[in-house]
Amino acid sequence: MPLYRSFKLDKNKSFYIWEIKESLMDLEKEVTLSLNDKEKLLSIKLAQRKKEFLASRALLNFTKLQNTEIKYNKDGAPELDNGKYISITHCENFAGIAIGNNKIGFDLEIYREKIFAIAPKFLNETEKFIYEFNSVIKGLTLIWTAKEAIYKAVSAKGISFKNNIIISPFKNEQKKGFAKVYLNQKEMQISFNFIIGKNFCGSVAYIN
Repeated sequence: MPLYRSFKLDKNKSFYIWEIKESLMDLEKEVTLSLNDKEKLLSIKLAQRKKEFLASRALLNFTKLQNTEIKYNKDGAPELDNGKYISITHCENFAGIAIGNNKIGFDLEIYREKIFAIAPKFLNETEKFIYEFNSVIKGLTLIWTAKEAIYKAVSAKGISFKNNIIISPFKNEQKKGFAKVYLNQKEMQISFNFIIGKNFCGSVAYIN
């Protein structure tokens, strides 16, 4: 299995990224699926989506966690049956999972020009420091992944990326960041770690 990267953030949090290079047939040989996962795989129509699904299960096997099966709650978010928390992400030929003892969110994204078009929908006025970055496309994508990861970690409906999730200023190539989430008239402190690659980036977010 071509594990792209694994990293232990601390004793309670880790993430794993896998570059999908195998054929669907080879991926099916990598994992032993539960009955629920077999049914879910059958329900997926697109071959690429099937490969992403299998890659996430292969990564879970790589963690060597005991008694783990991924299930989905009523909102469609993944859960583990051993008490730990999991977040799953996919982008093109990469799949990733993050696992923690507390709520955690993970997002990966490829650098694309279309980020400029959607930036006004998620970028708060206080976050426009990002336009001073050497690579604005990278900076905007980092903020997007941070907000997406935070959304997964908080797992609350009705959050506005632009108005409820505020990313604190960070510098080029900075590996850790902070944010505030305003929800139900309360302020929540969030930390996140950046993953910065040549063609993609990502964020792992967790509640302080």
